[in-house]
Amino acid sequence: MRTKLWTFALLSLFVTSCTKDDLTNDPSADGLVAAEIQASISDVVVTRMSGSVWNAGDCIGVSEDKFNQTNIPHTFDGLSFQPTGSAIYFMGSEEATFSAYYPYDVAGGILEATTDGDNQSAKIDFLYASGAKANNQNPLVNFINGNAAGETDPTKDYSFHHCMSQISVTFKEGVEVDFETEGITDFSFTNLKLEGSFNTATGEAKADEGAAVSPLTIDLSGATITDGEVSASAICFPQEVSEIELSVTVKGVDYHATLSLPDADQDGVQDQALLPGYNYTYNIIVDKTSLQAGTCTIQPWNDAGRYQNEATNTGYYYDQEAHTYLVYNTDGLYAWASAVQNDMTLNCTIKNTITLPDVPQGESNWTPIGSVDNPYRGTFDATYSPIQNMTIYAPDEDYVGMFRVVSEEGSVWAQLFDVDIIGQNYVGFVGLNNGTVKCYLSGSVTGKQYVGGFTGYNNNQVKTVNGLNIVYPAGGRTYVSGDKYVGGVMGYNKNCFDGIGLHPVSQNTPFEVSGKDYVGGIVGYSEDSQIYGPAVNMYVKGVGNGSYIGGVVGYCEKALVAITMENTTVEAPNSQYVGGLAGKTMGDVIACFSRKGSVTGNNYVGGLVAESGVGDFGTGRIYACYTDSVSIAAIEEDNPIIGNIVGYNQNSIWTSYYTTDQWPACGLNAGSIDHKTVYLSTDFVEMTEELNGAIPHWDRISIRYVQRYSIDDKGLPAYMSPNVICEIFY
Repeated sequence: MRTKLWTFALLSLFVTSCTKDDLTNDPSADGLVAAEIQASISDVVVTRMSGSVWNAGDCIGVSEDKFNQTNIPHTFDGLSFQPTGSAIYFMGSEEATFSAYYPYDVAGGILEATTDGDNQSAKIDFLYASGAKANNQNPLVNFINGNAAGETDPTKDYSFHHCMSQISVTFKEGVEVDFETEGITDFSFTNLKLEGSFNTATGEAKADEGAAVSPLTIDLSGATITDGEVSASAICFPQEVSEIELSVTVKGVDYHATLSLPDADQDGVQDQALLPGYNYTYNIIVDKTSLQAGTCTIQPWNDAGRYQNEATNTGYYYDQEAHTYLVYNTDGLYAWASAVQNDMTLNCTIKNTITLPDVPQGESNWTPIGSVDNPYRGTFDATYSPIQNMTIYAPDEDYVGMFRVVSEEGSVWAQLFDVDIIGQNYVGFVGLNNGTVKCYLSGSVTGKQYVGGFTGYNNNQVKTVNGLNIVYPAGGRTYVSGDKYVGGVMGYNKNCFDGIGLHPVSQNTPFEVSGKDYVGGIVGYSEDSQIYGPAVNMYVKGVGNGSYIGGVVGYCEKALVAITMENTTVEAPNSQYVGGLAGKTMGDVIACFSRKGSVTGNNYVGGLVAESGVGDFGTGRIYACYTDSVSIAAIEEDNPIIGNIVGYNQNSIWTSYYTTDQWPACGLNAGSIDHKTVYLSTDFVEMTEELNGAIPHWDRISIRYVQRYSIDDKGLPAYMSPNVICEIFY
């Protein structure tokens, strides 16, 4: 056992001094009989303020209802209560009914008080007794419980009862927590009204209706620690409250829990208030990362009975130094979401998988964070602990998502599963990103313009959950739909400094993207940033008579590098400028290929690029690209512009291959085609050498094709596919 001495000055007995009145007349000289007072406190539970027995010096105010004698002070001398000044005299033979209260106040009546941490002493432990009767023949006033042992008739109980409510807490060390070495500083009840009043005539104590909610903080810095436990309590005014919000500070970190209230009065209805005369006791285990609230026993001050109740975990604790909520469940996430409305720099880290509750169709279970004028500026991290079942229904609103707007200094990382986000313009996990977005999302995102799975409009950095990798769980699909500027990752990309990196995805988890103009499996319109990496099982659909539809990007002003696509379908029979990779490119397309896909458009259709333009510094060239078993079709019947590599070429094509002679390399050539552009030969080694020879090299980046082989059922090397991937060397 390890014990530390805990001495509380606030816990010392409050002794009310009573002023002795000088008597000018002695009523007993006229034969009048004085009332004799004796009293007990009925509780077997020791109150933290005054105990269950009277102490010498305790002073009560006594009143009777027949002879107009009120608030007469009587002080306990160790045996009985003696009048301090004038006694109460019977003015006739009539029987009088007596009442009394503690602690005595010279004025009596309505006593105002506060229960904050500085006033947790006997002066707010209001007691009241009534019903005791006496007359001049039997002058003894018994403020005691007249019931025999085991009886509970309230009409016979005239003893003093507690009028306030008491909340007691025992904190227990949990996983990786040591109160002695780390220090348990204090705890607070954060949602209570501390101001109130006590009526000495009726014994009613209550919180002021107009009082503000304030923290009731109890210092634990000198607390006794016994076997890893610390116990303390606080007195507060009875008041309406459905649950008690608790925080406790250990090693500078605030832990939080919600303590539910039971049916303490056993009337069959869960209480929605702290009841007078009841002691609510909770056992709380403090783990390194959370509070585990255990069984709560409630022992009324006015009854020795015990009631069971479960206290609930709020699901978060607040790290003051890091200005961060560490969140463990749905309640914790909602607590952060409420707090961040007042402070857009408040960080959040999700520690467990969180599933938001189901809601009826047309309703939301999440309120988007931030705004154009007040964007989110903190760090939100749900990288390794997914959030599931988020629903946002706001079809008439702009800037819709888990976050409406993220500022330049803001950073939001998340995995979101089974989302349903509906907005108007600027719609996605983040509506408008000016900071850093790192995300994986499965589910559906729907809007009109600037619609993307990760962000509707990107002004800064968009990455993916695993570094630059999108790691898709089995069965997860992302459905993104809109009208203009629609992409699986971004609807419109203004700038992404490190480029847009893709990663191989499982065979059953692609993006499915649909829209009219500027629609891409990854980006609808990319004004800046190169795009690189693999894209598998993409499905992009053009809706209506639109333009610039691509398996990866609708319209790209910068380079597309080493993008390898498999099983990508682009279906836009009424649209122009439809490409398996891009609708239109203004930058170079380097070492990109597509296998086993299909591309369908109305006109200007390309197996890779529908139209290659001429960008700055002569860019817009196609280097070392090929298509393998990709079916392409143009619905336009009169001289459609369609090509296995590019539909409309305005620059040059260098050493690019295609495996079918369904169409020529390009449908309309306004540029030049290198003489090495030929059908794919059977000499795979020679083809690989030629492709690598056509890739331009820079100091910063080197790209080369690598042949990949598989092992057949006899254990021998078997050719699988040429150049299934490209390797990029920095």
